[in-house]
Amino acid sequence: MPGTPPRVQLKQLRERMKISGGQLAKRLGYSSPSGYLKYEQEKHLGDRLIPDEVIRRLIPVMRGAGSPPITTEELLAISDVKQISRPVERAYVEAIDDSQGLLPVSYRVESGVYIRANSTRSLGTSRIGSTPEFPSSSQFVAALAENIPDVGPPGSQLHCLRPSELNPKTMNGKRVLVGASADSDLVELVIGRVGSDGSEYSLDGLPIEGCILGVIIGTYRRE
Repeated sequence: MPGTPPRVQLKQLRERMKISGGQLAKRLGYSSPSGYLKYEQEKHLGDRLIPDEVIRRLIPVMRGAGSPPITTEELLAISDVKQISRPVERAYVEAIDDSQGLLPVSYRVESGVYIRANSTRSLGTSRIGSTPEFPSSSQFVAALAENIPDVGPPGSQLHCLRPSELNPKTMNGKRVLVGASADSDLVELVIGRVGSDGSEYSLDGLPIEGCILGVIIGTYRRE
């Protein structure tokens, strides 16, 4: 409720789930309850907003739980994220006129950036290596706007395939671009990996609830 410190609102959301702080910490992958519980404590957080990296871990665990069900918007409202639904910039995208070896640049990937569900962002075109065994309509580029460890530095372009082009049985271990699901039409872009059970996981091993937007088959640097 308005005027209530974010740490208190977070505690109220947890209590709606009817679980203890220790139980939630375990679900989030913390090694001890204090890893999570400090975000409910005044001495640690005061009246500041909850760090966005914590909220992004909480969303797939808390969303839809409790009565009434917890929404993504409630969690984003107490997050310090400042980049929700902002326009995607044309960073790292160059238009080329000769139509040779061009793929559409569909997404800009950056922590805390959300897109609208069921929307298509085509930001320009990019020249990268071709993959003739797949139809051009199944290929696109995702441009990295920040450094993502083990993926690439800012300016890198991820050569992606639509997931329908690959057999699900061959997806184990594949690096993927995931649209993490939300209660509304907000969807966060996340780089993840497909596990042996067919589920998607973030690069730090946390489960992701969402759909695979693309399978990454190459990484290129903008020159």
